[in-house]
Formats: sequence, C-alpha cells, structure tokens
Amino acid sequence: MLKMIGINALVFFALLVAVEAFFKIKSVDFSPPGPYVREINSKNYIEPNPQMGFQPIANFDAKAKKVFGDEVIYDVEYSFDENHRRIVPQKNIASDKIITFLGASNTFGEGLPVEHSLPYLVAQQNPDYFIYNYAFRGYGPTNIMALLDSQRLAQEIPQKKGIFLYPYMNHQARRLIGTTHFFRWAKGEHPFYSYSPDQGFKREGSFSSQQPWRMWFLKTLNKSSFFQWLDREFPNPLEKSNLNILCEAFLYIKKRVKSLSPQYQFYVVIGHKKIKAKDRIKACLEARKVEYLDLALEKSHNKESLRLHKLDSHSNFKANKIISQKLTEALQEKINHL
Repeated sequence: MLKMIGINALVFFALLVAVEAFFKIKSVDFSPPGPYVREINSKNYIEPNPQMGFQPIANFDAKAKKVFGDEVIYDVEYSFDENHRRIVPQKNIASDKIITFLGASNTFGEGLPVEHSLPYLVAQQNPDYFIYNYAFRGYGPTNIMALLDSQRLAQEIPQKKGIFLYPYMNHQARRLIGTTHFFRWAKGEHPFYSYSPDQGFKREGSFSSQQPWRMWFLKTLNKSSFFQWLDREFPNPLEKSNLNILCEAFLYIKKRVKSLSPQYQFYVVIGHKKIKAKDRIKACLEARKVEYLDLALEKSHNKESLRLHKLDSHSNFKANKIISQKLTEALQEKINHL
C-alpha cells in the first residue's frame, strides 16, 4: 500500500516537472533583450517604520524618474512635510475644516507634479477646506489601519471637523490578504492584521514575520511558467469572502476615524477606475453601514487616454481632473451638512 502511494506521488511529481518544463521552454524569448522600465530616484525618499512598515521621509524633497530605455515615462519632484505627508500647496491654511485623503499611489499622485494630483485639484475646487494627503505608493488597507492605530493623527491634524476619503482600487483586497499579484513586488514589510469574525482584526507584525512560508509559496508560484501561462491571481481577492474582509477593514478604518472626532465623516470613494465586482463591494459596505461615494464615471472615457503612460497605469492629469470634478459634486451634499 505504502509502495503504491509512493509510486503515485513520484508519477504526480514527474508530471508536474514535465508540465513546468514544457511551459518554461514555450515561454523562452529568443529575441535580443530590449529596453526595460527603470526607476531612477535622486534620493531614496522611503524609510522603514515599525508601525506602518514604511513611509516617506519627513521634511524631504526628492526627484523621481521612470524611464523605458531612453524614453522618459515621468520625471517629477515629491516634497514631504514634517509629518511624512506629500505637501499640497493651498491658500486657506487657517481653515477649521479638512478633507483628508487616505490610499495608495494614485491618490498620492505617483509620477505627477503636485499640481496634477487629485488632492491638489480637490483643494482648488474646495477652497474652504484644508487638504491633507496621507496616501503613499504601495500602501494598502493595513498601512492605513496601522497609521490610525498609532494615534499620530490626533497630534498631526488640529482641525476636528471634516471628511476622510479612501478612493477604492481593485488592488486593495490583494494588499489586505496577500496574493500572488501582491507578492510580485511586495517584500513583506506591510503590516499584517489577522482577522476572524469573532475577534475582528488583530495586528500581528508584518507579512514577512507572520506568514513567511505563505509568502515563499506565493512568490514561488509567481516564478512558475505554468502559473504565468494560466494568468490567474491566487487567492482571488474579489471572492465574496475576501471582499467581506476588505469591507470589515473599511469599517475598522471608519471607527478609528470617528474615534478621533465625532465630527469627522468617512467615505469610500468608488469609481476611480473600472471597478470589478462593484455591486458586491457596494452591498458589503452597505451591510456594514460604511458610507461611500459612487462617482459613476462614464464608460465612454478612453482608458488609454487616462493613463500616465502606455507602460504606467497610474492616473494622469486628465483623469484626475475628471475625478476631482465628480468627487466635488458628490461631496456637495455631505459638505453642506458639516
């Protein structure tokens, strides 16, 4: 019996090796190597942080450049204030009301001068509000949860009336649970929060400290020629169970925001780009009484024309102008009630 199990296991392993070898040979590109995308920063503007995993360096200016061979994708400057936020130039510095942006690279303004970023454009359209930009490249929900758990914002934001916005993107669920797509680039420094329906979220270090074997397995899958051919993400971040965990994370963030001031409002912004499983996301937010703003961007918007570059899918100036106008319209009713 044991001998038969061993033989079957060897046959199965040999089959896996054969399939992998086939797709490895099939994927070989015999053409001469061409140019590739590179990032060239004048200074490293990111530092490790034990609470948040990583953050921009405070009181820091840096130039960021991305190229494809000799072609420049972007060449911009980023400036950060004493609290690690990207500076948003604005006139009404004495305002007692705020709009605070949470999120990742699109909201941060990746590859864009600050004047083309979403927070800046919203500031221009809402001059009675002071704008804070706490978004940063690579951030996921756990970075924002860790930021709020740190209690930093109670000291860093003096105004106690206003709105917190978290623009939703498809990648947020993968950065919360950890998937093959996420570990194509993530090194494991993101904060890790375990979740159970009974106990909710619990901070337990980072992905690398709490899930090293799972990280290794998912990174190994990414290297598989067969898995690359399948072109699938594992686990699927848009499965109902994973979307429910994401909505629980938004509820967690909402509660932390409200604990800072009862006069703060929190909204998830839906419609930044084409959103998969949009109805399921809205339903699970509604079930948890997490309010959202559905910008309902028109389907006729040309996706390519809204990209930063054909090799970079971040929003460009045109996209942010559309989004800021729609967002300001959606905010009007909420602002009138502040």
